[in-house]
Amino acid sequence: MTDRPAADDMAAPPEGNEAAAAAPEMVPAEQVTAALEAAAESGLPAIATMSFRPLVTQCSDGHSPADCARVMADLGAIAVGANCEQDPPRMLPLLREMRNAVDVAIAAQPAAFRTTDDCHSFTRLREFPDELETIQIPRRAFADFGRTAMSEGIRYVGGCCGCNPAYIRSLAQAAKA
Repeated sequence: MTDRPAADDMAAPPEGNEAAAAAPEMVPAEQVTAALEAAAESGLPAIATMSFRPLVTQCSDGHSPADCARVMADLGAIAVGANCEQDPPRMLPLLREMRNAVDVAIAAQPAAFRTTDDCHSFTRLREFPDELETIQIPRRAFADFGRTAMSEGIRYVGGCCGCNPAYIRSLAQAAKA
């Protein structure tokens, strides 16, 4: 493994289940790069997702979703995508941009908090962190997202902050329909 801090954050699979490694939520592109290099050294396939903040048009380093997707795919990720910060409808455009840029699977883990046109990241809203219940989205939004994601070929879907088993159940049921 490498001595880079992000490499230490790679999620190693349980003993005897070495099917894949997963990079946790990462923001700076250099962290994603380090994590994917560590995954490559391990010989395990990796899925990599990034957060986009403060806007969906670029990561915190200023790279577009398409550029981020290309870098992650070029570094060997078998699926690339986005996680956290955006509600499902707001995340879809950046996922589409990523899908159009690469030939690997797309992964998505939106947050269960409503964002605004002025602020695409729930962690930058005034309601964060003490009034999150006021911006919680309904499970129906995850069901709608599941249907849309499946119809658009986004096959790795889940949830991030604000999600609980009921959200994931709604997402899964809609994705199967």
